[in-house]
Amino acid sequence: GLLVASANVEQYRLCRVFGPTVQSPPVWKGGHVLTDARPVQSPLFTFVHYDVELDQDSPDELGLADILASDVQRIDDVDHLPQLERIGRAVAERQVRQEYFDRF
Repeated sequence: GLLVASANVEQYRLCRVFGPTVQSPPVWKGGHVLTDARPVQSPLFTFVHYDVELDQDSPDELGLADILASDVQRIDDVDHLPQLERIGRAVAERQVRQEYFDRF
């Protein structure tokens, strides 16, 4: 819950501090959008982040109305891995772009 969400925000913030962000949703902390301010002169890596909220609207919007959000919301539930894989593939089709990787 809250501990995992807080750790995610901090991880995203650190990734943005040490490398440029090619694609990432805005990160909110305390009501403010975190920026890409970097204290390092040379980036250490390039950061790409893909995300989807696992509420009931998300599977529906991805064309996966047969997946119940309540089935895939628990981080330790391995019984619904096929559904999570389908969500991941649908998100990848919409968010992953070849041009993000062309310079590597």
